[in-house]
Amino acid sequence: MNGKRPRVARSLSYSEISTALTCPARWDFAYGDQLAGSSLRRKAIATILSDGRAWGAAVAAWHAYRDAENLDCVYDPQLARQAAHSALGWSYRQDIAEQAESGVYVAPEIEVAQTNRLHALLEHYMETSERLPNLTQLEGYFDVPLRSRNGGQASTKYRFEGRIDGFTVLESQGGEWIVEFKLRGQLTPRKQLDLDRQQLWYAWARQQLTGNPVVGVIMDERLNRVPDEARTLASGKPSEAVSELTTEASYVELCEELGEEPLPAKIEALRARRWQQRVEILFRPNQLEEASRELVAAGQVIHELDAGDKWPIRNAHKHICSGCRFSDVCPNPDDTLYIDTLYDRVPPKRERTRE
Repeated sequence: MNGKRPRVARSLSYSEISTALTCPARWDFAYGDQLAGSSLRRKAIATILSDGRAWGAAVAAWHAYRDAENLDCVYDPQLARQAAHSALGWSYRQDIAEQAESGVYVAPEIEVAQTNRLHALLEHYMETSERLPNLTQLEGYFDVPLRSRNGGQASTKYRFEGRIDGFTVLESQGGEWIVEFKLRGQLTPRKQLDLDRQQLWYAWARQQLTGNPVVGVIMDERLNRVPDEARTLASGKPSEAVSELTTEASYVELCEELGEEPLPAKIEALRARRWQQRVEILFRPNQLEEASRELVAAGQVIHELDAGDKWPIRNAHKHICSGCRFSDVCPNPDDTLYIDTLYDRVPPKRERTRE
């Protein structure tokens, strides 16, 4: 023995790779240390992040609900709904506790408002969505080595890790399908879903982990909006606006209360409104092999940033900087007092994998 510690493979995630390809400076603030002297972790968790975590946990719990005491019993929809709401509340409590450890106080009324809105959103989703069959392995963690650069064997330098919401087997297609639940500001066009790399990379990892073929992904997206109650105008009549973000049931109920005849055009528009979508994407031949090559290339990009061979350029664009959790300190990463007020300093990612 030479007394040296064994080398630990550097872990990569979809979020890190996506960040590095989008804006190297953002990558450095989150995973490197050239700009601020360390990696930064914002003390306050963004609402959109808490919402997404809670949503994934809740919806997966609803789809995969089984009676732990009697797996052959008749499915009880009420118990399944309770399981979903419990998972949602637990996720939010975890985020509240994490922020408290960093000294961030979340007022009870803010927590209640956030959770109540998402509980209402969850109720509407469960009322209008079909449960997926045989969903298993909630939050299934994977950690697999990348291929080596020559493609002949597993890499000893880089691993790919992440969590899959679940997987299922569709009788019509055979093989495993990974399932992801997403809360969106807007539902994603099918073409963009076909181009998305996260699910393709996750499918490759799942297949590497189990040896079982993964034939596709089911993307279950929900619009991050609770339907409004149908609106009454100052005249005392129901609103005729077809753009109103309400449901057919709420509009018809209001018309009945006010003694008005529902407008056919509005009924048609409300029926056509999509609050959620479920898209099945069947992978084409050799697509997972392409995913393996992309991940090897991503490892090369991260290596250059880790080694300091590339300076983390600010890729400043409105659509990139808007909502970036480092936008407050990006112009002046030398302002240590301001940084330490908003962020916890953590080791760069390359050092977090060492024993």
